[in-house]
Amino acid sequence: VFKSSFSSISNDVESDAILIEGACSQLLKSLRLRKLLGIVLNIGNRVNSAGTSTSQNKVGAFSLYSLLKLNQAKAVGDSSKKMTFLHYIVMVVRRNNDHLLEFYDDLDCVFKAERINLELASIELSNLGKQLALTREVALVAAPGRWNLKNVEISYEEEMRALRSSAIGRFVIDASKRVQDIGNI
Repeated sequence: VFKSSFSSISNDVESDAILIEGACSQLLKSLRLRKLLGIVLNIGNRVNSAGTSTSQNKVGAFSLYSLLKLNQAKAVGDSSKKMTFLHYIVMVVRRNNDHLLEFYDDLDCVFKAERINLELASIELSNLGKQLALTREVALVAAPGRWNLKNVEISYEEEMRALRSSAIGRFVIDASKRVQDIGNI
């Protein structure tokens, strides 16, 4: 049963892992996003150090959580109190570097990967590994010599020889490589 469902499950987990890896790569490589986040940091530092001429109040980074707050913080100098810090940043970027607002063009994998639940994908991969370990034990017990894994220690070479002797053992070898490859993505 496991063998028949393995291919489908491993394909799903592998495609999710590849998509997540691509999304991470795009986030790291997007020059427009990097510049946009730099502008957010620069404006934030200017607001936080207003009135001082020293750079002691400047920060070198901000949390992703603080980005969510940009739409809640009211902009300084807005008499109507309707302009948020996010509106102000967009206004500054539009005025100076409007091409940066198209940063989402650099992130097509990110928008596709947002549907993936990383925790569930990790659990699926872990479950594949556990089921594969059980299948390995079954294959070894059924192999010539009928290995009793509780009482006997076998070398890697002996284990590979025993697994290669049956179709289910060969499946275990191939599937183990695939699960390891997916885990390395």
